[in-house]
Amino acid sequence: MEVLSCQEIDMNSFCYFPHPGYIIAMHDEMLLFTNNAGLKANQKTLDRFVGENLAILNFPEELEQRKRLLRMDGKLTNYEFKAMN
Repeated sequence: MEVLSCQEIDMNSFCYFPHPGYIIAMHDEMLLFTNNAGLKANQKTLDRFVGENLAILNFPEELEQRKRLLRMDGKLTNYEFKAMN
């Protein structure tokens, strides 16, 4: 699994991006971080949201496809997907 360095993520832009954004541990679907829009969309505070399993926010077909790709290559790079709020 590939780990992104701090230089590869512009956290300032991510935090203030107007649309919900999530950083998720792909192996277990746990939320590591979300931006302000993600907190607002889910009506939660960061301390009550981080660590939750976000598999339920995924479309089942997309989640299975993503897990298949992750098993095949061991990493996903520049992968975007739509999820439910």
